[in-house]
Amino acid sequence: MIIRSIRPFSVKETTDRTNPPSAQSRFPLAITFVIASWAALILLVSMSHLTMQRHAVAELNYLDDFTVYWDAAKEVAAGRTPYGWIENGTPKGSYLYPPFLALALAPVTRLVEFTTARWGWYLFSALCLGLGILISARTSRLSLRGRPVLALAPCGIALLPPAILTLATGQVAPQVLLAFAGAYHGICFKGPIVSGFSIAAGAYLKSFPGLLAGYLLLRRRWTALVSTILFGAAFVTFSVVLLGWDPHWMYLTAAIPLQNSLFAAPFNVSITGLLTRILVENAFTVPFISIGPTTATLLIALVTGFILVLTAQAIWRASPRDEDAAFGLAVVTALLASPINGYYNLVICVIPLAILARRAQDEWPRHFRWLLVTALLLAMPIELHDLLPADYPWWRDGLGNLLTSGPLFGLLALWVALMRICCRAESGPVASRQAASLRTRAGIE
Repeated sequence: MIIRSIRPFSVKETTDRTNPPSAQSRFPLAITFVIASWAALILLVSMSHLTMQRHAVAELNYLDDFTVYWDAAKEVAAGRTPYGWIENGTPKGSYLYPPFLALALAPVTRLVEFTTARWGWYLFSALCLGLGILISARTSRLSLRGRPVLALAPCGIALLPPAILTLATGQVAPQVLLAFAGAYHGICFKGPIVSGFSIAAGAYLKSFPGLLAGYLLLRRRWTALVSTILFGAAFVTFSVVLLGWDPHWMYLTAAIPLQNSLFAAPFNVSITGLLTRILVENAFTVPFISIGPTTATLLIALVTGFILVLTAQAIWRASPRDEDAAFGLAVVTALLASPINGYYNLVICVIPLAILARRAQDEWPRHFRWLLVTALLLAMPIELHDLLPADYPWWRDGLGNLLTSGPLFGLLALWVALMRICCRAESGPVASRQAASLRTRAGIE
């Protein structure tokens, strides 16, 4: 009788004993105050970006990215290469993207004029952005009920500035977001063909989505990987047949090398961008210490390779129930590892932020601190002219570049948060085998 009366404490009992009722009743009010304060701070920081883009939104016909797309498409429609500026020696405002984008817009140049096309592109981009957000939210199964719904507030506020920037400049980031969202939906709902098509399409608009092929390989998604390769080969073949091989060769040998001059640009939110700004002589910033381009390139390769290796290990270790976190980790790593990752591309963070927000909702308030820190850093400005007017931009001098690197640190924080989920003790096949081994030993002994 005595033995039967002895039993271990349950988790609920332990929690009830360690947390008195008064503390439990105060907890919701405290966490609500923290959320409100942090969201207000994020909103205040985000307003600087909205101020910087007010003229861009009011006048959409300035020389933006869509103007470059349009000029290249007109060249293709006239039977010329979109990289004619290479022969003319006028790289300013030149087309540095893959030829497929110019080829896709070429028929439109024969149907409408520039102003109509610019507004049509604006609406199309807004539609792609909305669909990307909707697909990401539905695939992540975000909840709109109860106190955990507050986890969505920091995400929305942090993503507002890059969304306005990408729409105002006519960038293809919303279309790339839609491609990432399609791949995410296909991964979670067993649609390998959809995933393969989405990744291939995204990689032909901008090269960094192609890194998701590594995710498919590590997770043994063979059908999706083969689909990605086949669709990619089909896109390349279609483009080569219509344009010829010369434009593609010019893109690989001339357009891509010219992108090196943009590595140090303030809008470049990547590992390459930060290290170039503080370690290499460039046209945008004053480096903290100049180590030469060759040494800097080697250091950038080492840091990027280190991140890729850690990411590959975490993706391989992730359990099936953490499949979404592994995909989100691959997306963040693709943004970090890309040599040029414009601030406007941060709209793609909708996917990993939605994944982290869902984990915060399921295990409330666990993961919420990481979500708040990530959102605040992502909302930090990349230019301080509006906040700190000055004759000399000291934030571009030496270590002052770190003050405008908040979004990059936000990506790193998001990367760490998803790494923690993928690498937790009960996540991977190695941990499963270890647990099975321990159970076997206990049974034998």
